Amino acid sequence: MFCFFQFYGVRGAGFTLFRIFDDLIGSLARHGIRKVLLLNGHSGNSATLEAMLREFYGRHSTFIC
Repeated sequence: MFCFFQFYGVRGAGFTLFRIFDDLIGSLARHGIRKVLLLNGHSGNSATLEAMLREFYGRHSTFIC
């Protein structure tokens, strides 16, 4: 199994997921979407999604839950 953590300076999947959702939610907010519901289908992303929600709070004008 390949692991990004063995290579210093390489960001893992959590950072990529964060950037994708940041771009997506920002785009939705610019187009007038005010509420977004994120459903987690993979329990391995729980900590990443919780951190993203804390970071996005106040960053976008969209209610995210």
